[in-house]
Amino acid sequence: RSQYSVLENPSILRCLLDSAFSTGKTTLLVEKATMLAEDGQFVLFFLCHYSTKYPSLLFLDLLRKFEKFKGKVKLVPIFMDEAKDAMSQMKKVIEQHKDHHFMVDELMNHSASSSKFAESIKELSELVSPNCFLWIGITGMNDRQRWPKAFQDLQAKTNNVVWQNPELRYPFRNC
Repeated sequence: RSQYSVLENPSILRCLLDSAFSTGKTTLLVEKATMLAEDGQFVLFFLCHYSTKYPSLLFLDLLRKFEKFKGKVKLVPIFMDEAKDAMSQMKKVIEQHKDHHFMVDELMNHSASSSKFAESIKELSELVSPNCFLWIGITGMNDRQRWPKAFQDLQAKTNNVVWQNPELRYPFRNC
């Protein structure tokens, strides 16, 4: 229940979810998108994945979940490989939909530096309206010692925007 408190706070416009596997990152992103759509707002939900040939089971499940919102939530696949930069793909879409909220799931840090990754996230944030949500679920965060410093850098570099990084500790799948 405590992990759901993140959803209930309307002031959390920028949120990084970087916890361990199965602690509810995707669930919180989907719930937030659902709440916004039910309120009549538009959401783009980016799902990062590596296969360009076949959609993932998660992608298919999210398509099914979002179809009832009749265009209020649009699922956008972001194909991540060495030739394609996920951040630049998302930036192009965000620039065309400034009045939307954005959820990003399964984003992975391919940079050698956590600070460079934080800088890329800051650049995404600057494209999103300050009144719109940008929530990012980060996968594969195995460098927990360096990430807090990068998160502090992100806070310092992002003007007038407060980022939240809630701690998600408990397994959350299928709750």
